[in-house]
Amino acid sequence: MSPADAHRPILLLDSTWALLPGLRAKIGGNFVSRGLPDSVKTAYPRLSKMTQNPDGGLASIEALYAAFRLQGKTRIELLREYPFAKKFLELNGWQCDAPDGFFDGTIQI
Repeated sequence: MSPADAHRPILLLDSTWALLPGLRAKIGGNFVSRGLPDSVKTAYPRLSKMTQNPDGGLASIEALYAAFRLQGKTRIELLREYPFAKKFLELNGWQCDAPDGFFDGTIQI
């Protein structure tokens, strides 16, 4: 993802890593697969009782926010109620995206 992709719509597949290949195989139409750089870090505490967690990876809301941001579009409203939002922004150096008081009245972990 980059500003060069700003004209492209975003399709977010919300899936576990184990089921993602089967889900992708069922999507028809012409689309351009894009990914996020490994430098984007998650704040979501990952723990799976069924499969081994892959290295890296993001919560779906984090991936959506990062995709828009890398397109050059800041959509801070997406993170308003996400309890790990402040930590996610801090980990990625994006704290300036949230105006003062943006998270007032929300629960941040």
